[in-house]
Amino acid sequence: MDQSYQINILKNYIHTLNGQINENKIHIAKLQLVQRNIIKNQEELASNQQLVEKPPLTNDTWEGKYATEFSEYRRTIKSEFNDVIQVQIETLLENIETKIVQLSNINEDHYSSIVSHRKKITVLKHS
Repeated sequence: MDQSYQINILKNYIHTLNGQINENKIHIAKLQLVQRNIIKNQEELASNQQLVEKPPLTNDTWEGKYATEFSEYRRTIKSEFNDVIQVQIETLLENIETKIVQLSNINEDHYSSIVSHRKKITVLKHS
């Protein structure tokens, strides 16, 4: 195979890798933005969780069968809040972080490949 042809193939591969790196950087930036927004909304949701208990129900304000049912609904809602805040959102944030790390690792591999291909080009040019 001709050296100039090999050099062109390597340059095209470097160009492709740079394109993939740029796409991954865009995805990483978007994921980081989403991550920050989710954390902000998680904090807001946690601060609003107390509203489930308002107004407080006492024997003076409301009692009986329907008060008991309503209190049970409140407990269920509070439990669901906890599940969303502590489990579902945390799992989502972990998945986003995993994807960010994965894309960053791919970029590092691409950078290494680019360095390797540039060295090959240099060797081909001088042989």
